[in-house]
Amino acid sequence: MNVLPRKSSNGTVADFVGELSLDDVPEPVLDQLLLAVLDLSGTAAAAVRTHMSVLVRDYCANAFPAGASRSRLLFDGRMCSVPGAALANGTTLDSLDLSDGHNEAKGHAGAPAFAALLAVADSMPERVSGRDFLAAMVVAYEIGLRSGVALHRQVSEYHGSGTWACIGVAAAAARLVREPVPVDHALGIAEYNAPRAPISRCTEYPTMVKDGLGWASMVGVTALEMARAGFTGAPAGVLHESGRDIWLDLGSRWYLLELYFRMWSACRMAHPSIEATVALVKKHRLRPGQIRTVEVVTFAEATKMAKAIPASIEEAQYSLPFSVSSSIVFNEIGINQLSAEVFKDPEIQRIAGSVRLVADEEYSKLWPIRRVARVAISLADGSTVTSEEHESKGDPRSAYPPATMRAKYDRATIPFLGEQRSAELAAHLLGLDRQERIDGVLDSLLSPRVAQY
Repeated sequence: MNVLPRKSSNGTVADFVGELSLDDVPEPVLDQLLLAVLDLSGTAAAAVRTHMSVLVRDYCANAFPAGASRSRLLFDGRMCSVPGAALANGTTLDSLDLSDGHNEAKGHAGAPAFAALLAVADSMPERVSGRDFLAAMVVAYEIGLRSGVALHRQVSEYHGSGTWACIGVAAAAARLVREPVPVDHALGIAEYNAPRAPISRCTEYPTMVKDGLGWASMVGVTALEMARAGFTGAPAGVLHESGRDIWLDLGSRWYLLELYFRMWSACRMAHPSIEATVALVKKHRLRPGQIRTVEVVTFAEATKMAKAIPASIEEAQYSLPFSVSSSIVFNEIGINQLSAEVFKDPEIQRIAGSVRLVADEEYSKLWPIRRVARVAISLADGSTVTSEEHESKGDPRSAYPPATMRAKYDRATIPFLGEQRSAELAAHLLGLDRQERIDGVLDSLLSPRVAQY
């Protein structure tokens, strides 16, 4: 078993964890990482307003009291243990489907790592620089996403991100603490205790369990703490049983450059249908009253999100009919559309109830690397308008420019934090690689929103 920072005798993963410096990261990768951290922070500011976030923060503040380890909760300020803060922070980020992801891994490595690393860093702020924090985030993405790809090679069941992202979290936390750490044991403990997270069940029956991001955060942090205390773990199967080709290109192929980013607060599987619908509405200047029925042709996994009338944010984010209906009525689906008033809107309900979902065999073969849909809208005058094939935007083939990402951040943060605190937080985040200490970022992200601003 490898102990950081010595050389590993059985692979490259522990070496990567122990030896990676931000100096080893190419400039385009660092630029992408800074955008991702900005985007995750904006997502957190929007997500902390959800009922799911309120519930988990209240629970963790009581169930995980601060002791020897202590950290503040996202935009809350209350203290609890580091694993408890990781659970609360990760679950908060999971409450809105707005964070980045990776097509081949079929999920999200950044959000649970960001949530966990904030908790770990807040417990040791005098020892963490911006460069250390960013290097740990690189480790989280590169090891977490490879773990997701490896897991889905091993098993046929579609697992939520919590099942594999915890391995990246444990590795990232090991990089952040920069102490002699039995990395292989930490990764093994994390994999062994990961949630199963059968995500297809949640897309069919949406609840607050979602993608398991909070559990990935907590399991990864806890695995590291246990390994540091001497607890042993079996070797992580994803490192050894899924083809060494996944791991041999660490440091040469950068999964960070393959991320997708999201503009719509909905499951990524709904995004091509949203894109097609928005394009149709704009092209033909359609008004909601003109719509009679909607047919969505997409890949089979997306058609499982069939609940038409949501009663909660979770149901709305996993409802393809609602996503399409919101796209017609509002030309978007964001935090403002995820409310009880919108769910009960007669026009939203009428259009959502008219949506027919059709699984296309060819589109299904392309998933998860490509997510494709087309939409046909029949109108009250008897005519039908049909979209071209649309794919999810925001991945490397159709990347959003930095200005668009900043505008998304502003929309998420300004209503919650105000213009001054939003701008100050963005300046901290985009300059992380130049900061000797991370205190300013931690105070901006972990203080209550009514702090001194």
